[in-house]
Amino acid sequence: MKLKFLVLVAAGAVFAAGAVSAQDVDTFVKNKCLICHDVEKKKMGAPFKESSAKYAANANAVAELLPKLKDGKDGHPKVAGSDEELKAALGKALSYK
Repeated sequence: MKLKFLVLVAAGAVFAAGAVSAQDVDTFVKNKCLICHDVEKKKMGAPFKESSAKYAANANAVAELLPKLKDGKDGHPKVAGSDEELKAALGKALSYK
């Protein structure tokens, strides 16, 4: 229950700041991305804008990052969700410029 509350608080703060659309918040809350990530600020994980810049030239970024989320590789915790949900979250996270 506390985790759900924290995720909702984090999502509300990011949404209120105007950094993430309502649809993006839904995707990120469902996959718990906002616990560790922010659009612009370093939290436990890299900011979405930093990751977006890092992978901007990589057309296969989503496909390469998907196993890291699904299997918990390279320091990222394992994330539950379907491939479609995780691909949507990755696509949104990598869309911030």
